[in-house]
Amino acid sequence: MSEPWFHGLLHEIKNSTQRAVAERLGVSRPTLSVLVNGLGEYGNGGAKTDRFEMRYRQAFEQIPCPHTGETVGIQHCRGKALQHPPTHNPLQLNHWKACQDCQYKPAPLEPKGARAPKAEIPQAVLDTKTLPLPEVGAPQIQLTNEEPA
Repeated sequence: MSEPWFHGLLHEIKNSTQRAVAERLGVSRPTLSVLVNGLGEYGNGGAKTDRFEMRYRQAFEQIPCPHTGETVGIQHCRGKALQHPPTHNPLQLNHWKACQDCQYKPAPLEPKGARAPKAEIPQAVLDTKTLPLPEVGAPQIQLTNEEPA
């Protein structure tokens, strides 16, 4: 594997132990060992590594926040940038606006089984079948054959 996150994972294992890195990732040590050594489906390219990448990024990657100047995790960044605009608080709204133009803004996660949005239903339909309402003070329409008294 030549992806940057995988090289970062190898670097973390080199600086620590495989067991400590596995605990921090939330996986078992043998599972991490299979990935790192390219055994089984990981060796022949049959298994996806996107879940390992997500776990690695959550556990080890820290992003410098341009708005606050602090170092934050990707989950913090995702929570701030992808929430609805916090219009109730001007300070949080300024932070949210800064997140919208940030180079580190994460892509939204699509939930499993997400469906395409439904077609928009028109909110108002022009009724062309009924008669118009009479004007105030105008003669009223007679619905019976009787003559007015």
